[in-house]
Amino acid sequence: NDAVFSVAIGAGILMNQITQTPGPKTVYGFSQGALVANLVMGLLVNKETAPAKEDLKFVLVADPSRGGNNAYQHILVPETIYDITVLTAEYDGVADFPDKWWNGLAVANALAGIATVHIPSTEIDIANLPDEYKKVSCNSKGGCTTSYFVPADELPLVKVLPFLKPYEAQLKQWIDAGY
Repeated sequence: NDAVFSVAIGAGILMNQITQTPGPKTVYGFSQGALVANLVMGLLVNKETAPAKEDLKFVLVADPSRGGNNAYQHILVPETIYDITVLTAEYDGVADFPDKWWNGLAVANALAGIATVHIPSTEIDIANLPDEYKKVSCNSKGGCTTSYFVPADELPLVKVLPFLKPYEAQLKQWIDAGY
């Protein structure tokens, strides 16, 4: 599959940049780029030339492998020494797909979210997010993941079909039942 192949190619390029370029660095991975970053984190686990923890950070936005439903996951999320920041926008059909796929309304909303939430999630300023959107967890290797889950102010389905606005509260209940 082309997506898996491009993730593997990207991982080779990123791995080379990380291990061959001196100095501290931050890897930013958006969507499929986050899959590349996850693969590289896994490859760095036993690599002798891996940078020290303080020299490498990861920022992952709209990561398909870290949502509540990892049905779109290509790469297993590794346990790593590195600190990771993860940003997920609610109803992003790539990073926040419903886990009850039989809820057609939730799936339709997630598909609308691919068009209306996925790309705009790159513009979210995490510095100004309330603490209630933030969760921090650390693993046995010492790496800490700071996850931000940003709730939507409007259903993607309502964004693409504005005539549904009067029904948004009821739609939200039905859609949220799919998660």
